[in-house]
Amino acid sequence: MQAIGERWSTYLVAPLQFIVCFATVVSCIVLGGQALKAIFEGQELSLYQFTIVFGCMHMLLSQLPSLHSLRHLNLCALLASISYCALVVYGCISAGSTRDLRNHEYSIKGTHPQKMFGVFNAVSILSNVYGNVITVEIQSTIRQPAARNMMRGLLLCYVVVISTILPVAVTGYWAFGNISNGNILQNIFSEGGKQYMPSWSFILLNILILVQLIVTSVMYSQPTFTVLEEPLYYSKKPMTMWQGILLRLASRCIFTVFATLLAAMLPYFGSINALIGALGYTPLVFVVPKIFYLCVFKPRSGGLERRLIYFTLAIFSAISFMGCVASVQQLVMDAKKYHLFANL
Repeated sequence: MQAIGERWSTYLVAPLQFIVCFATVVSCIVLGGQALKAIFEGQELSLYQFTIVFGCMHMLLSQLPSLHSLRHLNLCALLASISYCALVVYGCISAGSTRDLRNHEYSIKGTHPQKMFGVFNAVSILSNVYGNVITVEIQSTIRQPAARNMMRGLLLCYVVVISTILPVAVTGYWAFGNISNGNILQNIFSEGGKQYMPSWSFILLNILILVQLIVTSVMYSQPTFTVLEEPLYYSKKPMTMWQGILLRLASRCIFTVFATLLAAMLPYFGSINALIGALGYTPLVFVVPKIFYLCVFKPRSGGLERRLIYFTLAIFSAISFMGCVASVQQLVMDAKKYHLFANL
């Protein structure tokens, strides 16, 4: 706020932060519903009903008062994520060692425009994956010295993200080529009617997904809860303890209902993920910090540093715009293929 002023912070940064947090919650609820449906496969329930169940789980945990109260759950989510990635890598290696890789195709499918849109869509997803470690970090309170502790947190996050996601991507594409699904479990457990891991591991993997998703969704809800509730908590008229509890219950339940409704209506996780990256993470992580740097440090006009910053600003702004176009185009294609409350 001190770097660009209160007005720009309110009308530029705050909307981006809200888009990132809200859309991440929606995508977590989408995936959570899919994971629940996979665990209880064979039940006569549609995907949107499982999505509502996951939304209710989110509603319960969202009553935890702050990010600090999630620290132990966050550790459980980290362990679940590492365990999930390790099991998926094992499954991909098992699949690759039993399949005839000579018949694999690793080329990108589609026409030239489809490939181009696919590239920008993928870049938006990468912005989501590698940018989300920054967003909550810069919104939460960092103990002093803030800069050093923030860098430690970011380095730890990036080590975990790279060491888990990169092996899954490499082994998955090696094992299945260009038929790799956005949800790699579909390749491991149902590709060509074959299973490359025991059936019980499929349920275990989806339970690990649920643990990670429920904590992530609640964590990304907290900044929005803070913005909604703080003006009422610290109004001129002091609130009693029970009034505060009722306020928290009402505001968080309403937020969860809206997020769950949107997730049930549009269960297209890949496209939603790309849209989050294009609209939120790319500008918030790669564009806005450069604007802050220009405002605070004021590099010499016409100097190499300022030119380099302007160049990268133009590049990432273009990537954000093209990624937004590509992700919206993919959403339109999904809307033609599916329908509202689709039972995927």
